[in-house]
Amino acid sequence: MTLRLYADEGVDFRIASGLSRRGIDVTTALHDELIGAPRPLQLDHVSELKRVIVSSDTDVLELADAARSARQRFPGLIFILPRTPVGTAIRNIALLATALQPSDIESWIEWVPAQVHKRA
Repeated sequence: MTLRLYADEGVDFRIASGLSRRGIDVTTALHDELIGAPRPLQLDHVSELKRVIVSSDTDVLELADAARSARQRFPGLIFILPRTPVGTAIRNIALLATALQPSDIESWIEWVPAQVHKRA
C-alpha cells in the first residue's frame, strides 16, 4: 500500500503533477478547495482523510512539531526543504510514498531531500 498524500498550497504544482504521473495518490489544497484556509483546518482535513501532508511551509512544520511534542496523532508530514529542485522532490517523495506504510510515518516528519550527515 502506498501513502496517500495531500499537497498543501505551498507545494509547487509541478511536484503534485509529477507524483500523480508516477501513480502516487495525491490531492491538493486547490482540488479540495482549501486555498487560504487556516492551517489547523487543513491539518484536521488531512487527518480525516488519512493523508500524509506534503508541505514546504514552515507554519505547517511548526504545527506538526507541536503536535509531535504534545503526543497528538497526525498522519505525518513530508517537508520539502528550501531550494529543493522539483525533480529531486518528486523522486524523493515518490520513494517515500511507495516504501513506507501509513503507520511508518504517522506522527512523524520526513525531510526532502533526506539529510545525509558525514562524519568528520
